[in-house]
Order: sequence, then C-alpha cells, then structure tokens
Amino acid sequence: MKIIELLNYLRRTHLIANEWNELQNYRKTSVSLQMMTMLVLYQWFKLSDWSIITPGLSTTLFPTNL
Repeated sequence: MKIIELLNYLRRTHLIANEWNELQNYRKTSVSLQMMTMLVLYQWFKLSDWSIITPGLSTTLFPTNL
C-alpha cells in the first residue's frame, strides 16, 4: 500500500511540474517592454523620486522642513 501511495505521489508531482513548465513557457513576457512600462508608470505617478536613497518618505529631493 505504501509503494502505491508513493508512486501516485511521484506521478502527481511530475504532472504538476510538467504543467508548471508549460505555463512558464507560455507566459513569457518581454523584459524590455516590462521595464519601459514600469519607467513610464513611475514617471506618470511621480514615483521616481521615491527610488532615491534617503531616509524618510518624501517625494521631494531636498525637503524644506529640516
């Protein structure tokens, strides 16, 4: 009984891994398109200043309330 359960487990694992591999091949996206889209969205929503490495959450480069 244990051997049959083990074989069923291995077969299901193999089938799931195979399906996952097929989905990964099907859903490939262009990295350059994704990067350009993210850059445009960052500029559009004014989030590009948040990528500057400074303490605090300020959308201005040099906050005036120091």
